[in-house]
Amino acid sequence: MTKDNIGKIIEVEWYDAQFLDLALVKTEDVMEMEAVKCKIIGYLVYENKFHYIIAKEMWETYQFKYIHIIPKKMVERVNYNP
Repeated sequence: MTKDNIGKIIEVEWYDAQFLDLALVKTEDVMEMEAVKCKIIGYLVYENKFHYIIAKEMWETYQFKYIHIIPKKMVERVNYNP
């Protein structure tokens, strides 16, 4: 990734892991659970072969807030020009 890509708008859809703090759950109910599909549109901070780093806020000084690190193996779709 080049520095020219930093701050570009990117849209990513991925399946996220989740932790469910539930009471006792039947096996049949657990087997019906699915990963949550998520979507973010933000500023590309960094990308390598393992993950995307995306921020919801970018300041003029190239500082970022609200960072998401998304493993590429969980990604379903990427749009570099949303």
